[in-house]
Amino acid sequence: MTKAKTWALAVAAAVLATSTAALGQAADQKLVDEGRKAFNSKTWDCVKCHSAEGAGNKKLPMERLNKMAPEEIRKWITSPAEMTAKLPKKPAVPMKKQDIPPAEVDALVAFVRSIQK
Repeated sequence: MTKAKTWALAVAAAVLATSTAALGQAADQKLVDEGRKAFNSKTWDCVKCHSAEGAGNKKLPMERLNKMAPEEIRKWITSPAEMTAKLPKKPAVPMKKQDIPPAEVDALVAFVRSIQK
């Protein structure tokens, strides 16, 4: 292979990698935005017990959970009783289970992980 072809392939690979990363970031931001919307919606009423980005109940801020593994956040959303059972000190008002569709759970996980302290 000539130097010109090698260089052209390298440039094409770099452009493809950059484009793919940009598309991934856009998709990630869309998921975060959908999670923010679900978190603040009256449908799931997360803000009744939790706060994020300065809104909601200040007693349970989501900012402290953004370092939690995605699987752990997902488990809290989908099986709160199971996760509460693991706590050394049980909350006065345990989190209730809601039948949140999987796509919205994914969005909520992305949103919680995106929150900055």
